[in-house]
Amino acid sequence: VHDFIPLVYRQNYLDKAPDYKRHYLAKLEELKKSAGLITISESSFQEAIELLDILPDIMINASEAADPMFRKVELSVAKRKDIYRRFGLEKSFVLYTGGSDPRKNLIRLIAAFAQLPAELRDHHQLVLAGHMPEQDLTLLQGEMRRQGLSRDAVKFPGYVGDDDLICLYNMAKLFVFPSLHEGFGLPCLEAFQCGTAVLGANASSLPEVIGNTEALFDPLSVPDMAAKLQAALTDDDFRTRLAEQGAKQAARFSWQKSGSLALAAIRKAAAPKEGVEDWDAARI
Repeated sequence: VHDFIPLVYRQNYLDKAPDYKRHYLAKLEELKKSAGLITISESSFQEAIELLDILPDIMINASEAADPMFRKVELSVAKRKDIYRRFGLEKSFVLYTGGSDPRKNLIRLIAAFAQLPAELRDHHQLVLAGHMPEQDLTLLQGEMRRQGLSRDAVKFPGYVGDDDLICLYNMAKLFVFPSLHEGFGLPCLEAFQCGTAVLGANASSLPEVIGNTEALFDPLSVPDMAAKLQAALTDDDFRTRLAEQGAKQAARFSWQKSGSLALAAIRKAAAPKEGVEDWDAARI
């Protein structure tokens, strides 16, 4: 189980799509019959208990990890210029990557960026990378205009391939992840592995992934988000501390560990239950 986001935000995901709602709720009923359950975060683990009344003793949180290709790299001057040119960048930038649906909280992120002191905004751009439907782009660009931001203040490069994304992580002054709800929050680990300072929402799974209260903000408070952005962009020591702590945090996650936990959970679920003959014995 990655998450229960459609159930938590059913008015956005289920109520507007009756066919999908029926399919999803049927899947949940099947889930309740499982012999075992593997979640990708402690947050999703607790949601399974609270939302579906699943017993914790049949579950395990196997967590996740970022691909090793996300790493610190030395970029030549020519490569940096190429990235800046292709993505329309002119200044230091704050990076986000992911989707654009409402729970990603990009409206508030744009508002928070607009609340930064003018001098700070003049020296930074906000890059919102990832595939975004046209209606979402229109909404976000409308928020930019309402906040009085120039067209170049926020960039929407669309889908970014892994090679370019690694470069953007490495070049970003700061990575920010304001999402209201995540099953895990993998981009935070990817940024950590690239040596980038990360700020994120104090919500759902993100605190356990980021592992540093200094790096968290209230995702429902634009002023709190803006204050944390300002601190990270102006205080070099703070930003360095975030990056160093992030590198240590990323090292705590590995696919080897996740795979071992998942395998143990599968073996436990598959083991014959006390008082019940296994299939081979029953056949004999």
